[in-house]
Amino acid sequence: MLPDPPDPVVIRGPDGHRHTLRFRLWRASTGVSVELHETRSDEREGYKFAVLGAHDGDVEEMTSRVLAIAHDEIGRSYLRRDRQLGRWTVATATRWPGG
Repeated sequence: MLPDPPDPVVIRGPDGHRHTLRFRLWRASTGVSVELHETRSDEREGYKFAVLGAHDGDVEEMTSRVLAIAHDEIGRSYLRRDRQLGRWTVATATRWPGG
């Protein structure tokens, strides 16, 4: 049996935007998955992170790993090509890279 998921976490991005993420722990046929999903008030999809470990893996270590990945990715600024302006701009929380 898997432990209860940790409480939600809030990570602030480089633009000051707060990202609330909830954990999900589940057992897949290939192992244990630990996921973090962003919950947004505007019902748009947000960040999603996951790690997969062995069935007998250390869930606490996997939780720490996925949280570290989330901190790294949310803390990074991304560029996107603005076709209207014809230049590169910093992507914002409402305009994801590639979107």
